[in-house]
Amino acid sequence: MYTNFDLFTMASKFQKEEHFLLSVTASGIDAETEKNRLNGIWKASQMSIRDMVASTGSTQESFGREVGIPRRTIQNWCTGQRSCPEYVRFLLAEHYNLF
Repeated sequence: MYTNFDLFTMASKFQKEEHFLLSVTASGIDAETEKNRLNGIWKASQMSIRDMVASTGSTQESFGREVGIPRRTIQNWCTGQRSCPEYVRFLLAEHYNLF
């Protein structure tokens, strides 16, 4: 059985949800049973940090302060000056219950 992080990492590689679901189904997971969870994981994996901040209704500063990330780092991720590591995106999505 895959962990949420495994699924998040897999999902981030697909631009279309149905391709992700087909891949997971081919891996032996019953996609129908897990459809809601997989759908949420896929959607979260496609979110940018800017999208995550917006979906929480927070400012960049309060978003970062809550999880201990400097405002400037959040700002750089939101503007695309730096890319956020995938594991951090996963942890933020999990922390903010985005899936």
